[in-house]
Amino acid sequence: MEVDSHNQAAGAEITRRRRVRPAATHRAERMARTRRMLIDTGMALFAQRGFDEVTTEEIATGAGVSTSTFFRYFPTKESLLFVGEYDYTSILCEVFARQPVSLSDLDALFAAFVELAPMMASVRARVAAYEQIIASSPLLRGREAAHHQANVALVAATIAQRRSERLSPAIELIADVALTTLNRSHGRWLAGPPDVDLADVIREDRRTLARMRLLAD
Repeated sequence: MEVDSHNQAAGAEITRRRRVRPAATHRAERMARTRRMLIDTGMALFAQRGFDEVTTEEIATGAGVSTSTFFRYFPTKESLLFVGEYDYTSILCEVFARQPVSLSDLDALFAAFVELAPMMASVRARVAAYEQIIASSPLLRGREAAHHQANVALVAATIAQRRSERLSPAIELIADVALTTLNRSHGRWLAGPPDVDLADVIREDRRTLARMRLLAD
């Protein structure tokens, strides 16, 4: 009898999980689709008309959602514009942290850049639109510079954690040089033919740094 009761309880738990998980998964997928739609719509409108001329209401309407739904995902249209940069830096820190400890900080960062190159290539059009939008506005260029410093701080903190050391100016310099070089690589990649491999561009810029001996790892 105890076994039967146990089996019944286990069966009920399995049934409950089957009911809960699909609903949760469906909700997460729907939210991800809405987020992507808002980003794609916003980026397209910014590229067509300029960042300052586009309202959050227009982005929401173009994405087929309400303005209140827009604000559930993004507090401002600026946060929508820069979300890709924030997402990339967060993923970069995760990929960097799992690089072999035998690699120097700089080599580990560039290994992470190369690992993430296919992901960047898959959204090349969006990256190009982002660069176009930023270049069109002095205000956005200033904001982008501030975001760069925030990204440097996040990467530097991850380097310090990887070393199990305190944050230092030397660590911040490594993060700054690496991200500045990555931005240069992205610019060269976008300016080149579509068949240029971003990973190759990144590797070439890493070799240039090594030849210049800018950093002693």
